Amino acid sequence: GKLLIMTVLCAIAFGANTAYSVVAPILPNTVKSYSLTDIFTAIIISGYPLGMILFTPYFGKMLNTIGQKKTLLIGVVSMGISMLVFGFLDRFPKDDSGKWLFFGIAVVMRVLMGFGNGCVNSATSSIIAFNYPESMGFLIGLQQIFNNAGMLIGTLLGGVLLGLGGFYVPFLVNAVVLLALA
Repeated sequence: GKLLIMTVLCAIAFGANTAYSVVAPILPNTVKSYSLTDIFTAIIISGYPLGMILFTPYFGKMLNTIGQKKTLLIGVVSMGISMLVFGFLDRFPKDDSGKWLFFGIAVVMRVLMGFGNGCVNSATSSIIAFNYPESMGFLIGLQQIFNNAGMLIGTLLGGVLLGLGGFYVPFLVNAVVLLALA
């Protein structure tokens, strides 16, 4: 019952925030390999919070119209798909057209990741508030621990998996985990 629900919510929070930070050790060198400067790395990374900002007005509406579980599912699947696509971004040619295709799709995927995490954050908080009002503060705090642990581990995991298997491995692993949690 309740233990299983919280375990799943915490696992999703961990996976979603791992997805946020897994790019940190990977993206700067990849952006440079396309002859783009550091500002392009910053713009790509900024796509994530931009997605959250742009879609925040809709998360509450989604919760009210399609429900908590579907909002959570949409968020997790959005993040999984964006991670999967992100894993193949280094396959574009390193010429002028490939460079801009890489950049454009990278920004769109980060915006999609931000949208997905916004759905996840809204749905998990709502699920906790509705199902555990007596321990809501503690459980939201617990979920935040998993959010932050995911951000911490994502950066480390990104570096390790990049070294072990190349560019696509950190993204593929993250996508599989997220889609399995869906």
